[in-house]
Amino acid sequence: MKAVGKVLCAAGIVAGLLAFFWKDTFDPETLSGARVLLTGASAGIGEQMAYHYASFGAEIVLTARREAVLQKVMKKCLKLGAKKVFYIPADMSSSSEPEKVVQFAVQKLGGLDYLVLNHIGMTPFQMWDGDVEHTRWLMQVNFFSYVALATAALPTLEENKGSLVVVSSLTGKIPTPFTTSYSATKFALDGFFSSLRHELTMQKKNIFITLCILGLIDTDMALEKTRFFLRSSCNLSRFKMIAASHPPPRNKPIGSKISRRNKILSALPAHTKGWCSVWDQNCGRPCRYVGHCLGRTDMFLY
Repeated sequence: MKAVGKVLCAAGIVAGLLAFFWKDTFDPETLSGARVLLTGASAGIGEQMAYHYASFGAEIVLTARREAVLQKVMKKCLKLGAKKVFYIPADMSSSSEPEKVVQFAVQKLGGLDYLVLNHIGMTPFQMWDGDVEHTRWLMQVNFFSYVALATAALPTLEENKGSLVVVSSLTGKIPTPFTTSYSATKFALDGFFSSLRHELTMQKKNIFITLCILGLIDTDMALEKTRFFLRSSCNLSRFKMIAASHPPPRNKPIGSKISRRNKILSALPAHTKGWCSVWDQNCGRPCRYVGHCLGRTDMFLY
């Protein structure tokens, strides 16, 4: 009986701890009035993040290349509850654009609480073909513009104890065939922003960096880039099994709550439920939503 009692007691403790850790502590008020600059906001992941921030009452500056699409996203953000929305068309292949975008955002919003870097340049899903010029262009869009945007925003982020969110890719952690140039840009992001995170900590600056490591997401851009690979019905079915869908109503936005502790987060797709559970390997805390518990961290989503 004593053994049974101990087992029941242990089970009760475990159940209590799980119930405590599983509690969703996200406070929507943390994003109400938050000042957000979001790049790559015209489609895909960036567009959905814009809608999430809007639904929580954030003040947003959107940027992407296509002005007509940005106007549509802006109108929907206002309908969803954004307190303010502005947009600025920008081509990140131009070295002068990043600083202009940050200056515009700071002027319109009076400062920044969140800088969310999400834009990418188009590149084919194929074997290396020796196109060095395309790789240079891609490095400008996918890497150097990120560095320039972050550098321009650091003063206002430090002043407001803000957060820098870098949307990256699993190809920046694991070498992957058919993505030579793209993978190189993502490895560069990982190296730069992971090192910058350490330097900011050493300088005791209140800027929090989150690298979001995404796997296969079935956005229109991703499907377009992999079209040739998906011609085989076998490959198509395999891709659909791997790609993770994220319906807008079910997820908190990336960077929805920024913690001040170092973490390593991992996430596994829950295809039938439409959202991903996140496990914080540092403190053993499960987080219900992608982006729920982010800090000075890498967040894996694959």
